[in-house]
Amino acid sequence: MLFPILIFILCLIMYIMIKSNKKVFFNLYFSSGRLIEYIWTIIPMLVLLTVGIPSLYILFLSDEVVLYPILSVKVLGHQWFWSYEYMFSKSFFSTKDHSIMLNKEIPMMKGNISGLEVDSYMIFGSEDKIRLLSSTSSLVLPVGDMVRLMVSSSDVLHCFTIPSLGLKIDAIPGRINQVAFSSLSEGVFFGQCSELCGAQHSFMPIEVAMVNKNYLLNLL
Repeated sequence: MLFPILIFILCLIMYIMIKSNKKVFFNLYFSSGRLIEYIWTIIPMLVLLTVGIPSLYILFLSDEVVLYPILSVKVLGHQWFWSYEYMFSKSFFSTKDHSIMLNKEIPMMKGNISGLEVDSYMIFGSEDKIRLLSSTSSLVLPVGDMVRLMVSSSDVLHCFTIPSLGLKIDAIPGRINQVAFSSLSEGVFFGQCSELCGAQHSFMPIEVAMVNKNYLLNLL
């Protein structure tokens, strides 16, 4: 469709050039029509503004994360393992008993319950585990709820990648990249570090378990 349009425009331009060269007084005001110049300058500008302003707004919103996620997890990359620190919002706990128990055992930080931290290493030499993907500690998240991941690194560049969940976040030393996501499917999802980070780069698996919220509460 585009090619015939280009051919038509080219032929039209060639026709106008030939006609204007043959007749000296052909449309005396054709080359200095200010009105048409204003029209073909202002109208495209208005069209671009009409399309561009909403697009910039949507682009800005797409980079924002949820202001009040039900669960935040700080993911820290190391050579060559991952560490996860859970930060629960008070709205995460549906029963009063769980809130009281965790308030006693876990310190409070800016209205959130924080302090659950685990390190995750790859499991070597186990026949009942998935080779190069199983880890000592899974990242356990509630299914169906919005979760925020804050990803950084303690040494070199890493990349927290889980293809089946559509996640790929760079772990950069001194910088925190964050992303909010939600999964509607329960199960175990696997990933790996996808940024070359040293000799044991291939031995940094990621294991995420999406479970029911009540099951996660029982684990706590």
